[in-house]
Amino acid sequence: MGQAITIYSSKGGVGKTTLASNMGASLAKQGFKTLIIDTDPQNSIAGVLGLELSNGLSELLNYSAKFEDVVIKTRDGFDFIPAGVEANRDTLEYTQLLQDEPYFVKESVIEEFGHLYDFIIFDTPPGFNPMANSAMLASNIILGLLEADPTSYATLDLMESILSKIRDANEKEILFVINLVDIDDVSVDFEKLLKFVFEDRYLFSLPYDSNVKKAIANCESIYTNYPESPYAVMLDEMMKIFLEKIGDM
Repeated sequence: MGQAITIYSSKGGVGKTTLASNMGASLAKQGFKTLIIDTDPQNSIAGVLGLELSNGLSELLNYSAKFEDVVIKTRDGFDFIPAGVEANRDTLEYTQLLQDEPYFVKESVIEEFGHLYDFIIFDTPPGFNPMANSAMLASNIILGLLEADPTSYATLDLMESILSKIRDANEKEILFVINLVDIDDVSVDFEKLLKFVFEDRYLFSLPYDSNVKKAIANCESIYTNYPESPYAVMLDEMMKIFLEKIGDM
């Protein structure tokens, strides 16, 4: 059974989708069999990858498609399951189905097909919702993602409260990543503050890098044309530390 990881944040715009897709690319280029599942009905990762809307998790959920029919092979070497056509077309129904069956992803995806992969990464919509809850229940590791700024810090208590309840009820490993750290004093100061708060739960800090936006605009991972960029180099370093840490769990 592979390691299942949810990337979670209480607020939007902190780089969850960017981190998920580039983590998948980083793991794949190291030879790990990796699957990314997008639970966000906006199908954010499909957009980042430049893929057309297609069947995915929502079609598994309503039993209109089989697992092998919704898996997409990406040019970055990882497999991908989008949120799906129905998730986008009828978000309320998709959300209700996951609320009614919170363990569907765990029981029908992870337990059935997790053995095919070394890593399964879930991208989730921001905040606590049925999509994020289902992903976290299906995962053994949760990466809490925050930006090094006042607005992310303001959501920290809520995020900590949600993640502690998930951890206490389901024995999850929770680690924190600080994203978009810039060279200005405010960003650096908040990074230091968050690292102090997280203590041994702190995993890594990733820098702001304008090349990330260029990669997204080209529908490619950071490694395609910017493998030596600050974000790519630091993400590889983060993944090295992450792999060492989960090896000790």
